[in-house]
Parts: sequence; structure tokens; C-alpha cells
Amino acid sequence: MNISKPAIDNKVTVYILMALIIIVGIQSYNSIPKESAPSITLPFIFVTTPYIGVSPQDMENLVTQEIEKEVKGIKDVKKITSISQESFSFVNIEFTPDVNIDDALQKVRDKVAVAKTKMPQDIEEPVVSEINLSEQPMLYVNLSGNFGLATLKDIADNLSDDVEAIPGVLAADVKGGLEREVKINVDAHRLKYYGLSFDDIIGKIGLENRSIPGGSVDIGNQNYLIRVPGEFDDPAKISDIVVKSEMGQPIYVRDVAQVIYGYKERTTMSRENGREAVTLVIKKRSGENIIRISDEIKSLIKSKESQIPKGLTISYTGDESKSIKNTVHELENGIITGFLLVCIILLASMGLKNAFLVATSIPFSFLISFIVLNALGITMNIVVLFGLILVLGIIVDDAIVVVENIYRLQESEGYNPHDAAIEGPREVQVPVTIATFTIISSFAPLLFFPGIVGEFMKYLPITLIICLFSSLFVALVINPVLASQFIDFKKDRDKLEKKNKWYNFITRFHLWFDNLFARVVKAYEKTIRFCLRHRKLTILGTVAFLILVFFLYGKFNNGVEFFPSVEPRQAYINLNMPVGTNLDKSNEVSKVIEEKLPAFKDIEFFLTNVGSEIGEGFGSDASNKSTITLSFYDKVDRSKSSFETIEDIREAVSGITTADLRIIKQQGGPSYRTSCKY
Repeated sequence: MNISKPAIDNKVTVYILMALIIIVGIQSYNSIPKESAPSITLPFIFVTTPYIGVSPQDMENLVTQEIEKEVKGIKDVKKITSISQESFSFVNIEFTPDVNIDDALQKVRDKVAVAKTKMPQDIEEPVVSEINLSEQPMLYVNLSGNFGLATLKDIADNLSDDVEAIPGVLAADVKGGLEREVKINVDAHRLKYYGLSFDDIIGKIGLENRSIPGGSVDIGNQNYLIRVPGEFDDPAKISDIVVKSEMGQPIYVRDVAQVIYGYKERTTMSRENGREAVTLVIKKRSGENIIRISDEIKSLIKSKESQIPKGLTISYTGDESKSIKNTVHELENGIITGFLLVCIILLASMGLKNAFLVATSIPFSFLISFIVLNALGITMNIVVLFGLILVLGIIVDDAIVVVENIYRLQESEGYNPHDAAIEGPREVQVPVTIATFTIISSFAPLLFFPGIVGEFMKYLPITLIICLFSSLFVALVINPVLASQFIDFKKDRDKLEKKNKWYNFITRFHLWFDNLFARVVKAYEKTIRFCLRHRKLTILGTVAFLILVFFLYGKFNNGVEFFPSVEPRQAYINLNMPVGTNLDKSNEVSKVIEEKLPAFKDIEFFLTNVGSEIGEGFGSDASNKSTITLSFYDKVDRSKSSFETIEDIREAVSGITTADLRIIKQQGGPSYRTSCKY
């Protein structure tokens, strides 16, 4: 069967198909979500259980073991590890990589609910959670200025509501600031004097602070619902609540307690470059476009500049979209550069028209691939882009064979353009297809690579396979149609006789390259003849060279690592104080580190979050945890490597012995950490 003949007989249909590929392909590329790394599911589920004031041994016996007994019977559980410490139990359940994480999560929740019935009654509710790399913070919006933390918190709360309304935003959590709270300070001696208890105060205030449905009433032809509003709109009114009456004398809340409209006890603190700030920690939903979300957030904030008080400083840190834009831009430049180099080689070896037709297979193959990738829900990430660069020089192979054979039939066999465009692909379609499948078969085993690494790397063979099938389609359908229209050996020969300057220049360049290539082939032929005359020497030399390579690699190799270490744009200083440390003490230690950071001139800014662990970890809020996020200047603006700066910071903070201190560089791929402990 000649696949190309129906295409050539229906050229208009193919031209319409090409137009659709261009339009839909560009639209697909623009709509594909851009990410730094593929969205993969890690088969880990965590069960965290707080039980305040309980020793590690009791946590092990009363909580951890009960959970382990229940969850170990779940199908597909690979390994269970646990940590029991004062007031806290942590159980890590690892499943096999092929498990359905949603089903596993539900099963763990069911088993933990059973285990809770065997635990003490006053224990807090266990929290069952999973790891979702795509839901890690993508952007931090920092608000600072001389407005007071309460005002900054109000501005951040209002901004948070608007940000969360943007499609694709999962959450915009507010860290730092002061939150309003009504405090009722009860005098225990007065309670005893009046014969009251705390429950009397709590119950009475709860009964008064509620809205009560009052039924309905008919007025004319209409029926109206009645609601009796009773929630307090002024905290001062709480003082006038009657708690109890004795001998006709009312006892008010103000008689036994003091009502204060103050601020809630702080659980987190935030500072930017040592200045008090409030931070919005923004997370996106899985599979959403980080670049689009980040741009919309910045546009939203810019549109509200007229409503924001003057003197308020808004800055952005941890902007994942910036690194993704840089990565995508660099890889796109690599693709464009590779495309131009391929075109130059084709121009030199095949002539202008042939080179142009072969070169069209690159954009058309990529556009078809973008359509398929978008339909499969695959994001544009560093692995996919690397696959596009890797396949760049391969996708022209099929087109080279097809176009060159069409040209040969016109030049040597005297075929006309139409017949050559039909016969040329027919002669080579089988070897071209086999060659394509041969390349695909070499990458296909990566689809079955096991574990988390396999989940991460599978996008490489998927991209390659899609691109190679696309190039085969272009070579057998689109290229023959274009060749029948544009390749005409007789006309080209007539143009050569008319001595067109531009055409002659291209021709002379082509002939010069042919002469150069002929000399290379001649030198290669001499080498082959020498090797065939001295076979034993050639074999011995090859074996000796192989041994030399092994020796040199064993002597000078730099070891093996899973993912290359690149200069990080950010780093994180995580402080873990002893469990039970209050926020003020954690803040005090954080300030000691902050005082050392301005000496490092390559740090653009640093953001401190006390009472919260964020950044590269999976994070949690606790008074004994803090994170200082370091953001370095762009590489061209640094005085030295950020690796060296991190080591200098490590030495500068080495004297701090009151905390478990870890310096973590920004990830360059799957989870990678460098840490130190003092």
C-alpha cells in the first residue's frame, strides 16, 4: 500500500490539514501548562498524631503501635516507618509505586479511625495526608510597611480572597501579622464568691451569641422567613450579659471577668530583610499553568495599587514561574539553534529546495506532538523539553530519505514531479518505517522503568515516541505533497542556465560542500582500506583503546549522582528548636541568624517565617520551627558561586548550638538536599 498516493491525489485536503496543524498546534503549545518538573505521585502517606504532654515512650505504646497494627494489613503497603517523640507521633506508610494513591489514602483513613477507638479518649484527631509536589508553594507575596501588623494582616486577608478566586489557585495562606480576638479574662476568686463555674460563663455567652430562626409569617400574598439576629457586633456588649440572678440581683459578666477586644496569640511571624511583614503563601492546583497563574496574580495586585495605602511595599519571593520561564526560554533557544544548524547542514548537503522541504518536517512534527501532548494532559516541563531537543536531529531522518529519493527519481530516472512524489515514498516507506520503529524500540523500555524515578522519567520516552510517529506521518504524507509542488529538476536546471545570482550562490555553496564531503569520504576510504590490510593490528588497537578508556575513567571520573548539581537561585535555612519551644524563643534565634546575613552581598533578600517550615520541605506549622528563605541575585550579577555563598553562611552560623539547623539548596530535580546539623 502506497500511503503517499491518496495524499498527493487530494492535495487540497492535505493543505487544509497543514493549516489546521499549524493553528491547533500553536494553540496547544500556548495552552499546555508549564512546570519545572513533571507532576508525579509519590506513594507515601503520613499519619501525624499530637497528644500534648505525653512522653515518647507512652506515645509509642498508646498511639504509634496502635496505628501500625491497623495499617500494616492494607494491600500494597511496602514499608512502614515511625517516629515517636514528646507529644507527637509520626507514621510514614510507603506503598508500591503502582498503587492508586486516592484509594490508599481512603483505606489508611479508615484504618486510623479504627485505631483511634483504641487510643486514649483525650487524644487529638490524627491527620492523614499525602505528598503532592505540584501543590507546594509556587509564589510568596510579602507585604511590609509602617502600618502595624494588624493592618497588614487585614490587607493580606482581603488580598488572599481575591487571589484564591483566580482559576487554578489552590490556596493563598496568610503567614504572620496580628489577628483580632475577643478575650474574656475570668477572675477565679470572684467566680468562687458568686458560686459560678467556667462552664456557666461559656454556656451563657454561647447562648446569647447566636442567630435564631423565627419561622415564617404570611403578609398578603407573600410568605416571609423570620430570623432573630443575636450575634454580637460590639464586644463591649458581652460585659452586659447576665450570667445568673440571686435574690433578684443580676450577676453580669463584667462582675466576674474582664472583656478585652485584643489580638490573638501569634502562631507565626514573618519578616523581609529583618522588617516585619505579612506573607501570602500561594499554592496552585495540580496540572495548572504556573506561568499563567503567576502573571494573573501580579496583574491583580497591580490593578489594586490605587486601593493599597501609600507606603506599602509588596515584593515577590520564591517565584517558580520565573525559573520556569528561564528554563523554557533557554530550552526553546536550544531548539531554535539546533533547528538552524540542522537547516545549514541540510542546505549544504541537499540544496536549497530539498533542505527547505526537509526542514519543514521539524515544525510540523513538533506541532503535531504539541497537539497530542496537550490531549494526553502532559505538561510542558524540563523532561519534555529535553526530549524535544534530543529528538531534534532524529525527526528529519525520515524526511531526508523520502525527499532525496523523490529528487533522485527526477534526476536519474526522468520521472515527472507528480510521479516521482508517488513512487519515491513507495520505494522507501518500508525501510523508513522500520528505521523509525527501531529508534522507538530503543526508548520504549524506559516506559517500564520502576519506582518514583520511572514515574519521573517516563515523559522522556513518551515525548520521543510521539515526535517520531509525528515525523513519520509528515515524511509520508506532507513532504510528498510539498515535493510534488516544489521539486522540479528540469525547471531547476533551466534556472541554473539563466545564471540567477542568488541561486548560483546557493548552488556554488552546495558544490563546495559536496567537494569537501568527497574529500572526507576519500580519507575515510583510505582508513578503511588500511584497517582491512592490517586486521589483527586494528583489533588489538581497538581492545587496547577500550582498556585505556576504562583505566582513564576509573582514574579521573568524578563519581555518579542521580541529578546534576546546578547553582541554586534560592536556599533555605530551616531551624528546629526542641519540641515545646515557644514562638518568642524561636524568633530570638532566628534574629541571631538574620543579623549575619546582610554581610553576604550576593543575597538579594531574605524572608523569615517563624513558627512555620516552608520551602523545599513538605512543611508544617509549629512554634519550634522556623524557615529563612534566601534569594540570590541572578547568576550574572553574583560576585561568586551561590555554592560558595551557602558554604560561607554555613560557617557563619556554625556557632549556633541551640537549634537543629539545616541549610537546604533549591531543588534541581527530584528531591535533593544538602544539610548540616550543629
